[in-house]
Amino acid sequence: MPAFKNIYVIPARDAAVDSVDSMLTLTKIIDNFKFEINKKDLPTNGIDVTDQNLLMPYQFIVATAWQVPKSTNNSELNFRIVIQDSKGNRHEGPLQNQGIPADFTRFNITFTLNDLPVNGSGEYTIIAELLSGKDGDVLASGQFPLQVTLTVID
Repeated sequence: MPAFKNIYVIPARDAAVDSVDSMLTLTKIIDNFKFEINKKDLPTNGIDVTDQNLLMPYQFIVATAWQVPKSTNNSELNFRIVIQDSKGNRHEGPLQNQGIPADFTRFNITFTLNDLPVNGSGEYTIIAELLSGKDGDVLASGQFPLQVTLTVID
């Protein structure tokens, strides 16, 4: 029996599903983010932007594809996006509950994110997780590494 499997995790500016052939189109795949912040715009002096996370506004989508065993049909599964920062901290997004329709063994889920937790420049990882609806165990995951550049202006 095939196992649970992530097929891809791809961040992009936008996504659309073609009404004729149901194929997913991704626009502007993102492999790096560039942010600039002026220290004088921070609400309090003394904030160390490399020591704590700032939610940098940036709307983007994360397209994912999954393969599940046929015996999973009509089961409830949970999905979530996790951002792992350059220091290894995990920033977990909310769980998204999804029922698996009968006869589906492969399907796509697209998440919309409105910001990115940033604590400095470095390599970040977007992780997509498929979790059991029963006990919350991670059944499959996939990831996409990306570079984040944070420029701080004094």
